[in-house]
Amino acid sequence: MTRPFVIRKYQEASKLVKPNSSILDVGCEDGFLRNFIKPKNYVGIDVEKENIEKLKKEGVKVYPLDLNNYKSIPIKQKFDYIFFLDVLEHVINPAKVIQDFKKLLNKDGKIIVSLPNDYHILNKLRFLLNRNISEFPFWEHGHLHTFPINEGKKFLEEQNLRIIKMKYLAPEEPRFFPPSLRKFLANLLPNNFARIVIYELSLN
Repeated sequence: MTRPFVIRKYQEASKLVKPNSSILDVGCEDGFLRNFIKPKNYVGIDVEKENIEKLKKEGVKVYPLDLNNYKSIPIKQKFDYIFFLDVLEHVINPAKVIQDFKKLLNKDGKIIVSLPNDYHILNKLRFLLNRNISEFPFWEHGHLHTFPINEGKKFLEEQNLRIIKMKYLAPEEPRFFPPSLRKFLANLLPNNFARIVIYELSLN
Protein backbone atom coordinates (compact mmCIF):
# COMPACT_ATOMS: atom_id res chain seq x y z
CA MET A 1 0.00 0.00 0.00
CA THR A 2 1.38 3.38 -1.02
CA ARG A 3 1.95 5.72 1.89
CA PRO A 4 -0.12 8.94 2.07
CA PHE A 5 3.05 11.04 2.02
CA VAL A 6 4.18 9.48 -1.27
CA ILE A 7 0.75 10.07 -2.79
CA ARG A 8 0.86 13.70 -1.66
CA LYS A 9 4.30 14.12 -3.24
CA TYR A 10 3.05 12.90 -6.62
CA GLN A 11 -0.11 14.99 -6.36
CA GLU A 12 1.85 18.18 -5.71
CA ALA A 13 4.40 17.44 -8.45
CA SER A 14 1.66 16.70 -10.97
CA LYS A 15 0.06 20.11 -10.39
CA LEU A 16 3.09 21.68 -12.10
CA VAL A 17 2.37 19.93 -15.41
CA LYS A 18 0.27 21.38 -18.22
CA PRO A 19 -2.22 19.06 -19.96
CA ASN A 20 -1.21 17.12 -23.08
CA SER A 21 2.50 17.37 -22.36
CA SER A 22 5.27 14.93 -23.15
CA ILE A 23 6.94 13.51 -20.04
CA LEU A 24 10.15 11.65 -19.30
CA ASP A 25 9.99 10.03 -15.87
CA VAL A 26 13.53 9.22 -14.71
CA GLY A 27 13.59 6.58 -12.00
CA CYS A 28 9.94 5.86 -12.77
CA GLU A 29 9.67 2.66 -10.69
CA ASP A 30 6.24 1.20 -11.60
CA GLY A 31 5.07 4.35 -13.37
CA PHE A 32 3.07 5.57 -10.37
CA LEU A 33 3.20 9.14 -11.70
CA ARG A 34 0.71 8.13 -14.42
CA ASN A 35 -2.03 7.94 -11.78
CA PHE A 36 -1.90 11.73 -11.48
CA ILE A 37 -1.00 12.91 -14.98
CA LYS A 38 -2.54 12.09 -18.35
CA PRO A 39 0.24 13.13 -20.70
CA LYS A 40 0.28 13.22 -24.47
CA ASN A 41 3.35 11.02 -24.32
CA TYR A 42 4.91 9.22 -21.34
CA VAL A 43 8.32 7.55 -21.31
CA GLY A 44 9.92 5.94 -18.29
CA ILE A 45 13.47 5.08 -17.28
CA ASP A 46 14.32 2.66 -14.50
CA VAL A 47 17.01 0.24 -13.39
CA GLU A 48 14.84 -2.46 -11.84
CA LYS A 49 14.03 -5.34 -14.19
CA GLU A 50 10.73 -6.05 -12.44
CA ASN A 51 9.49 -2.49 -13.00
CA ILE A 52 10.56 -2.52 -16.64
CA GLU A 53 8.80 -5.81 -17.38
CA LYS A 54 5.61 -4.64 -15.64
CA LEU A 55 5.46 -1.40 -17.60
CA LYS A 56 6.16 -3.11 -20.92
CA LYS A 57 3.26 -5.48 -20.27
CA GLU A 58 1.07 -2.41 -19.77
CA GLY A 59 2.22 -1.02 -23.13
CA VAL A 60 4.34 1.74 -21.63
CA LYS A 61 7.50 2.84 -23.38
CA VAL A 62 10.27 2.31 -20.84
CA TYR A 63 14.06 2.08 -21.08
CA PRO A 64 16.43 0.22 -18.75
CA LEU A 65 19.22 2.49 -17.53
CA ASP A 66 21.53 2.45 -14.53
CA LEU A 67 22.12 6.10 -13.66
CA ASN A 68 25.34 5.12 -11.89
CA ASN A 69 26.76 3.27 -14.88
CA TYR A 70 25.84 4.46 -18.37
CA LYS A 71 27.67 5.80 -21.40
CA SER A 72 24.75 7.37 -23.21
CA ILE A 73 21.00 7.87 -22.89
CA PRO A 74 19.04 5.61 -25.27
CA ILE A 75 16.49 8.33 -26.11
CA LYS A 76 16.56 10.87 -28.93
CA GLN A 77 13.23 12.67 -28.61
CA LYS A 78 12.70 15.80 -26.51
CA PHE A 79 10.16 16.36 -23.75
CA ASP A 80 8.09 19.12 -22.19
CA TYR A 81 8.84 17.82 -18.67
CA ILE A 82 11.57 15.66 -17.19
CA PHE A 83 10.91 14.27 -13.73
CA PHE A 84 13.47 13.32 -11.08
CA LEU A 85 11.32 12.46 -8.06
CA ASP A 86 13.53 11.33 -5.18
CA VAL A 87 16.21 10.22 -7.62
CA LEU A 88 19.25 12.52 -7.50
CA GLU A 89 20.15 11.72 -3.89
CA HIS A 90 20.57 8.07 -4.92
CA VAL A 91 23.07 8.54 -7.77
CA ILE A 92 26.82 8.85 -7.55
CA ASN A 93 27.10 11.88 -9.81
CA PRO A 94 23.81 13.82 -9.83
CA ALA A 95 25.38 16.77 -11.64
CA LYS A 96 26.31 14.57 -14.61
CA VAL A 97 22.81 13.08 -14.69
CA ILE A 98 21.21 16.53 -14.78
CA GLN A 99 23.60 17.78 -17.48
CA ASP A 100 23.02 14.72 -19.67
CA PHE A 101 19.26 14.62 -19.35
CA LYS A 102 18.56 18.32 -19.70
CA LYS A 103 19.67 17.97 -23.33
CA LEU A 104 16.39 16.11 -23.84
CA LEU A 105 14.29 19.09 -22.71
CA ASN A 106 12.32 21.22 -25.13
CA LYS A 107 13.32 24.89 -25.27
CA ASP A 108 10.46 25.96 -22.98
CA GLY A 109 10.37 22.68 -21.08
CA LYS A 110 10.59 22.19 -17.32
CA ILE A 111 12.47 19.85 -15.01
CA ILE A 112 10.63 18.71 -11.90
CA VAL A 113 12.89 17.58 -9.06
CA SER A 114 12.10 16.45 -5.54
CA LEU A 115 14.87 16.36 -2.96
CA PRO A 116 14.42 15.12 0.59
CA ASN A 117 15.36 17.41 3.43
CA ASP A 118 17.29 14.98 5.63
CA TYR A 119 17.96 17.82 8.07
CA HIS A 120 14.37 18.23 9.22
CA ILE A 121 13.67 18.47 12.94
CA LEU A 122 12.72 14.81 13.45
CA ASN A 123 16.02 13.63 12.00
CA LYS A 124 17.90 16.15 14.15
CA LEU A 125 16.23 14.64 17.21
CA ARG A 126 16.96 11.10 16.01
CA PHE A 127 20.59 12.04 15.56
CA LEU A 128 20.81 13.45 19.09
CA LEU A 129 19.23 10.26 20.45
CA ASN A 130 21.62 8.05 18.45
CA ARG A 131 18.75 6.65 16.37
CA ASN A 132 18.64 5.79 12.67
CA ILE A 133 17.71 8.81 10.58
CA SER A 134 16.46 6.64 7.71
CA GLU A 135 13.93 3.84 7.80
CA PHE A 136 16.27 1.33 6.15
CA PRO A 137 19.86 2.46 6.89
CA PHE A 138 21.45 -0.47 5.02
CA TRP A 139 19.11 -0.36 2.02
CA GLU A 140 21.10 -0.86 -1.18
CA HIS A 141 19.35 2.13 -2.77
CA GLY A 142 19.85 4.45 0.19
CA HIS A 143 20.83 8.11 -0.04
CA LEU A 144 24.33 8.76 -1.33
CA HIS A 145 23.89 12.50 -0.85
CA THR A 146 22.07 14.62 1.68
CA PHE A 147 20.84 18.02 0.65
CA PRO A 148 20.00 20.63 3.26
CA ILE A 149 17.51 22.89 1.52
CA ASN A 150 19.98 25.72 0.88
CA GLU A 151 22.53 23.26 -0.53
CA GLY A 152 19.94 21.55 -2.71
CA LYS A 153 18.88 24.91 -4.13
CA LYS A 154 22.51 25.89 -4.74
CA PHE A 155 23.25 22.56 -6.42
CA LEU A 156 20.38 22.92 -8.88
CA GLU A 157 21.31 26.52 -9.73
CA GLU A 158 24.90 25.39 -10.35
CA GLN A 159 23.54 23.12 -13.09
CA ASN A 160 22.51 26.27 -14.97
CA LEU A 161 18.87 25.77 -14.07
CA ARG A 162 16.49 28.52 -13.00
CA ILE A 163 14.20 27.84 -10.05
CA ILE A 164 10.65 28.85 -10.95
CA LYS A 165 8.86 27.44 -7.93
CA MET A 166 9.60 25.55 -4.71
CA LYS A 167 6.98 23.53 -2.84
CA TYR A 168 7.59 22.44 0.73
CA LEU A 169 5.95 19.20 1.87
CA ALA A 170 5.45 18.50 5.55
CA PRO A 171 6.03 14.99 6.95
CA GLU A 172 3.26 12.73 8.25
CA GLU A 173 4.73 12.98 11.73
CA PRO A 174 4.39 13.96 14.51
CA ARG A 175 0.80 12.79 14.19
CA PHE A 176 -0.34 14.69 17.28
CA PHE A 177 0.19 17.85 15.18
CA PRO A 178 -2.82 18.40 12.91
CA PRO A 179 -1.96 18.35 9.17
CA SER A 180 -2.78 22.06 8.87
CA LEU A 181 -0.18 22.90 11.54
CA ARG A 182 2.46 20.67 9.94
CA LYS A 183 1.82 22.35 6.59
CA PHE A 184 2.03 25.80 8.16
CA LEU A 185 5.34 25.02 9.86
CA ALA A 186 6.79 23.47 6.69
CA ASN A 187 6.16 26.69 4.80
CA LEU A 188 7.15 29.01 7.64
CA LEU A 189 10.34 27.18 8.70
CA PRO A 190 11.15 24.75 5.86
CA ASN A 191 14.71 24.00 7.01
CA ASN A 192 13.31 22.33 10.10
CA PHE A 193 9.79 21.27 9.17
CA ALA A 194 9.74 20.43 5.43
CA ARG A 195 10.32 16.78 4.63
CA ILE A 196 10.71 17.18 0.87
CA VAL A 197 11.15 20.09 -1.51
CA ILE A 198 9.68 19.94 -5.01
CA TYR A 199 11.38 22.21 -7.54
CA GLU A 200 10.04 23.43 -10.85
CA LEU A 201 13.05 24.36 -12.99
CA SER A 202 13.72 25.76 -16.42
CA LEU A 203 16.81 26.16 -18.57
CA ASN A 204 18.62 29.46 -18.09
